[in-house]
Amino acid sequence: DEVPAMLFNAVLGGMFSSRLNMNLREDKHYSYGAFSYVVPRIAKGPFLAGAAVEAKHTQASLQELLKEFDAIASTPITDDELAAAKQNFTKSLPGNFETVGAMGSAAESIFLYDLELTHYSSLPEKIEAVTVADVQRVAQAACKREGLHVVLVGPKEFVVAPIEELKLGDFEERAVPAP
Repeated sequence: DEVPAMLFNAVLGGMFSSRLNMNLREDKHYSYGAFSYVVPRIAKGPFLAGAAVEAKHTQASLQELLKEFDAIASTPITDDELAAAKQNFTKSLPGNFETVGAMGSAAESIFLYDLELTHYSSLPEKIEAVTVADVQRVAQAACKREGLHVVLVGPKEFVVAPIEELKLGDFEERAVPAP
């Protein structure tokens, strides 16, 4: 599901125009930027999402992030969102070969993930073949609440009680030692 996962992630939080960024940055003004990314692995890998937010907006930001998770998992993305994600990835592919370092990273990915030697040249065709249903399937798997871990960092008064109110499950508080 590499390609559908890339496109799912782009729509949710992997592009500037993503749902998370438009919500937390442009609509709510809670953050300078919100993001998500899928860490590629041969088997299952982590999916992460986050934002640096003003402490007083921690609870509201987390609620909005979870709302976006639920929305993308329960409602198919639009054709326009899929087209924008496809265009974003297709147009960014040449950047994988722009510098010697970028070419090295591309070669490293081929080796690490046991990809075909034609991986990058075949990506545009694979990207174009992805459907809204493919993205929906990946979104449903990635945005499940079970197994979800939430990590929050900030002043105790803006994190502990407000997050406990959300009743997301077990809560563990850890103090960060002073430098």
